[in-house]
Amino acid sequence: MTLKRVISQDRNLQLVQDNVDNAITKLQNSPISGFSGASFIQNAAIGTSQTPVAHKLGRTPVLWIVVGINANATIYSSQASDANYLYLTASAGCTGSFVVM
Repeated sequence: MTLKRVISQDRNLQLVQDNVDNAITKLQNSPISGFSGASFIQNAAIGTSQTPVAHKLGRTPVLWIVVGINANATIYSSQASDANYLYLTASAGCTGSFVVM
């Protein structure tokens, strides 16, 4: 994305355009640049052995976040995710909800 600049002698406008351009450049160069959407997984049962959880992104996720859990447990990735699944394991059996990007 290229910022279309307004030609002006106004120094404040130039500074705003510079800041917006810098912010866009940082976003375009970030690790999640170009991700196409996110997936919400609700109430997935995660066991104490590796559990494949379908994320439906159609690509390898950049990150996943636990947004809800029904037990005192730690959920971790037990194998690298792929284009179809997160591979999760929990310290205790639980049900979790996740945002996957």
